[in-house]
Amino acid sequence: MLDIGFYDIVNETQYIDVNISNEVIDNIIVRVHPNCDFADRLLIESLLYKYTNNGKLELSNLNDNYRTR
Repeated sequence: MLDIGFYDIVNETQYIDVNISNEVIDNIIVRVHPNCDFADRLLIESLLYKYTNNGKLELSNLNDNYRTR
């Protein structure tokens, strides 16, 4: 095994700012994790309704096929 020292790196970044045009935000598609519960979907849909013109929530194709521990 090659040891290239990744374990010595400390990432102190808490957030990254990215410029995104309003057109992109207005048409964003948010895909949720498999078996996302209703409360999480409701929260995301509320944010999409408030902050976008045409944002959509998309369920994962793995729903009911993937089980977390």
